[in-house]
Amino acid sequence: MRFINDLIIAIDEAGLRIDAYNTINSISFYGSIILGILHGFKLKAGIIVVILSVLIERYLAGPLANAIIYVENGFVDTGKQNAVVAFVFVPLLGFVLAKIFRKSYKVMWDVMMVPPIIMFAGARIACTVAGCCRGYPFEWGIYNVKTSGNVFPIQLLESLVAVALLVYIFARERKNGFIPDGKNVPIILISYGVLRFFLEFLHNNEKIIIGLASTQFHCILMVIVGVLTLLIIRKSENKLMPDNKK
Repeated sequence: MRFINDLIIAIDEAGLRIDAYNTINSISFYGSIILGILHGFKLKAGIIVVILSVLIERYLAGPLANAIIYVENGFVDTGKQNAVVAFVFVPLLGFVLAKIFRKSYKVMWDVMMVPPIIMFAGARIACTVAGCCRGYPFEWGIYNVKTSGNVFPIQLLESLVAVALLVYIFARERKNGFIPDGKNVPIILISYGVLRFFLEFLHNNEKIIIGLASTQFHCILMVIVGVLTLLIIRKSENKLMPDNKK
């Protein structure tokens, strides 16, 4: 932790904090596109379909999420973004693109759900450098440039959670022979939604009602959408099963 703190302080003292933040976010954004396309190739979804679906998800989910935040803030642009809301749009975009490309929505869901979680993992590192989305003061924590003190390293913890989810997703796909089944969406939405809901208590941010932050209500929405997608998948699987095996 000391090395990370020294690095953050050095970046801030050199006046490179904003540049570092933007650079890390850019690497995360374009890295998620590249890795997402490579992942889609592994699922054998088709070169054109993979490239277009990943690009569309990357360039549409974020703005759609920002529009929701804009409305929530009373039509005031606060500059805040929320990846949690962006995740929720993946099933909808996947359904639309499945119709356009004449592909199974399960294929689209598996292809499109991985890039946003890759980007989020990197973006949280950028937040650590910039000092935003910080945790509560914590003596043995990470240095925060905005408070000039140590805080709980919640950003790094959330990044590790995202990486752990990716590792699980890839291990699961490998075990299943990289055959798309659409379950990347419910796995990530439900797992991350539940984990982030509780991790949010470690964030030093504004609580809007009953001790909960706005992001926690977004997490509840994530879980609901995740459960609905799982039910859709289960229903389609039951239709494919012979009557005597139902």
